[in-house]
Amino acid sequence: MEPKSDSRSTKNRYVTKTQTRGGSVLIAVLAILFLLSLVIVRFLDDTVERLEYNALFRPAESDRLLAYSYLEATLAVLQEIALLDESRLHAPAQGWQNPLHHPGFPDLPRSNDVRITVVDESGLLPLHRLDAELLNVLFEEMEIPPSRIPELTDSLLDWIDDDSERRLSGAESPDYLSSRNPHRAADGPLQSFAELRLIQGFRDFFFDAESGQPNDLYRQFISAVSLQHMGRVNLNAAPDLVLR
Repeated sequence: MEPKSDSRSTKNRYVTKTQTRGGSVLIAVLAILFLLSLVIVRFLDDTVERLEYNALFRPAESDRLLAYSYLEATLAVLQEIALLDESRLHAPAQGWQNPLHHPGFPDLPRSNDVRITVVDESGLLPLHRLDAELLNVLFEEMEIPPSRIPELTDSLLDWIDDDSERRLSGAESPDYLSSRNPHRAADGPLQSFAELRLIQGFRDFFFDAESGQPNDLYRQFISAVSLQHMGRVNLNAAPDLVLR
């Protein structure tokens, strides 16, 4: 009978130790959760205080409403200038390129923080209507090395045309799908200049290799071409690169 008693006693001690260990773990977990809750509450308090402080120095209007106010004022200035010149806007010399400097622009809040620039798309080259010859000339004027021009021209045309025939130095969907970051060619007009990052040649030549940010060639290119304008170029509003 004594061995049975010893076995029962050992078992009870084991259960007691297990329960004690489990209770310690539970207390530790609750302590950690309590500390985390204190950190979160402190963070929220600091955030609310910061927002309240910033609100003291901001106008009552939201940024979105203020932006729409400036947009409406800009449209009014453009309309006024057009009416004064036989309902025509044909050149920045009319005074519409920077509406903030127009005498009739209303006095709106936070004017020192606002910049408005109006760009006449009709003075830019219609990108989706440029052929290989005109693209080559544009890249030459941008002083891109001649050895890189065929790749840029063919890759861009392959990207925006609606077929799957690959030009000599271009690329189509099979080429892009086998790349490090697989994707398909658009086979249609660019929706935004951000797509240039996906096009062969452009992603290596128009963007910084380390940071991935657009470089000067990118900025030159988008300042000379338009994704909206499809007609003839208005030379009165054309930048220097387009005129050249």
